[in-house]
Amino acid sequence: MVALIALLHGRFRLSHREVVSYLQLVWRLPISVGSVANLPQVAASALAPAQNEVQAAIEQADHVNVDETSWREAKAKPWLWVAVSACATLFLLQYGRGKKQRARLLGAAFVGLVTSDRLSAYNSLDTRRRQLCWAHLVRNLRARAEAKGPWQAEAAALLGQAEAVLKVWAQYRAGEIAQATMKQQLAAIQAAMREQVEQAPQQTNELGSLCAELVKRWEALWTFVDADGVEPTNNAAERALRPAVLWRKGCYGTQSEAGTHAHGERDLSAAAAVAAALSGRSGHRILGWPTRPSPVARKSIPLNGYKCFQAAPAVRKDRKVFFLGGPGPPRPSRCRTRWLWRNFRESGLFSCGHFALLMRNRSDGEAHFTQLAPEPNLEQ
Repeated sequence: MVALIALLHGRFRLSHREVVSYLQLVWRLPISVGSVANLPQVAASALAPAQNEVQAAIEQADHVNVDETSWREAKAKPWLWVAVSACATLFLLQYGRGKKQRARLLGAAFVGLVTSDRLSAYNSLDTRRRQLCWAHLVRNLRARAEAKGPWQAEAAALLGQAEAVLKVWAQYRAGEIAQATMKQQLAAIQAAMREQVEQAPQQTNELGSLCAELVKRWEALWTFVDADGVEPTNNAAERALRPAVLWRKGCYGTQSEAGTHAHGERDLSAAAAVAAALSGRSGHRILGWPTRPSPVARKSIPLNGYKCFQAAPAVRKDRKVFFLGGPGPPRPSRCRTRWLWRNFRESGLFSCGHFALLMRNRSDGEAHFTQLAPEPNLEQ
């Protein structure tokens, strides 16, 4: 249930009150807005091991797409970094946008290829291990071609060549041309562009500075031609960041460091895995929650005339199941469900933020509770 709440709030951008309404209408779960607001912290704690596994998978990946976007945390301004590989998506919030933050995202042992924009934080990487985003380049060239100045004609010519590169790649990706044909067509475009960008740096204008940068990292523009699985754009990272950007614009970010790490890192990484699994990308890492607890009772706790039996541990250590039975209203009803919930919460053993009442009364009149975190003190 905690995973569902984190997914609804983090990936599908439902507000706390909308999540409460959904749980009450669909699951008939009596839960407060405060509990929904607190449960992402529980989810973040449960996702800590998974976050470490995802970061290790990124560090061992052969190729990753990397991007970053601004975030809001009260008066601070951290940056949300994302790294997307074939098997995992990692989000990391850091207070900076430099090469130290990039190194922490990828890990010290990372030696794969990186697809990114032309941010200076990536300049310390070997040019042969980079793929610059052609979509960013097309956007920059279009801005210079539309601006008034003596460079317009040259910028328009470069823009046409850059768009031709993306057109050839689209034909190859669609299976319309073979790889050998793609390389042959791109070789002609590459020679024409190289001649033009080498002349433009002599000009002291906006186009000259852009061409000077392209000359320095010329090899990084064409890595996708020979490297399998590498695309000429950074679309994978851009698409991964899109839900986070929409969430940030809708709720204006987070208000504390705990909320920042709970939603901005772990929940987003898990939500990306769920979205990838739903779209058929089963290679992404995703948490596996048990579908049925063991019915073997182990311990019991007196609870205002009720006995709470702890079932055998489920697959995950942070998930235990309890069954309540004893005196109460004569028939299972919604009133009894609320009565059980109130007495269970007021027992002092657990807080509302640690438990969720799952679905319904059983046919034998027992209510089914699932502990989310932390483990109760069974000796009280």
